[in-house]
Amino acid sequence: MKQIYLILLVLFTTISAQAFSFDTLTTESGLRYFLLEKGAGPKAESGKYVEVHYTLKLTNGTTLETSRDGNPFDFIPGKGMVIKGWDEGIPFFYQGDKGVLIIPSELGYGSKGAGDLIPPNTTLVFEIEIMSVTEPKLSLVELLLPICSEGKTDEAIAKYKEIKENEFELYNFRESQLNFVGYKLMRLEKYSDAIKILEFNATEYPNSYAVYDALGDAYNRAGIKEDAIKNYKKSLELNRKNKNAIESIKKLEDKE
Repeated sequence: MKQIYLILLVLFTTISAQAFSFDTLTTESGLRYFLLEKGAGPKAESGKYVEVHYTLKLTNGTTLETSRDGNPFDFIPGKGMVIKGWDEGIPFFYQGDKGVLIIPSELGYGSKGAGDLIPPNTTLVFEIEIMSVTEPKLSLVELLLPICSEGKTDEAIAKYKEIKENEFELYNFRESQLNFVGYKLMRLEKYSDAIKILEFNATEYPNSYAVYDALGDAYNRAGIKEDAIKNYKKSLELNRKNKNAIESIKKLEDKE
């Protein structure tokens, strides 16, 4: 029955949740969420380390991307590492829960959108599953981003290597950490530093499609078309369903 509800909710997102009989909740910010399946683990509260599988859709039902093709997405709610809708919405769930977040554009990517994947002013529908909730390790993002932001990316890479050798158990060593740094640098329009840290990430995680997808985005935003296409194609070799890479390549090649 809830699957039917999900279809209705996606098709009629402008209708008030009160029009339905299910347990849809709307926050003051305009975020809407509901539970599909109840888990039994700890709460994904702010400050915890959370791993989430997700499928991102538009309100017309079109699937944009999914983490199911690779590793769960990992982050710490409340740290500003993700869009506002996730920072607010994920802590409503518990480990093992399956649910849906319906995120208005102002809590997502706003009037700018996100690259070639998400258009401006887009409401996002995330089907989520909370895979794990644990105490966080130290964040590589918080350690390395300030160094990279000052244009000292070589120093940041050297720091990464040092702590990987000497303090590995203290830090969260996942490919997503350096990807976070790369995307943050892109938002600051520090494209050469983003490319450098993501190139390094590709040497650390050469079998991750997400790393090459991020590197493609960095080259794309820097206006280096040939290298953008090369990395998007590498991403597609690892994951043929990567819609961002497919659409980005098409747009870049259409410009030729």
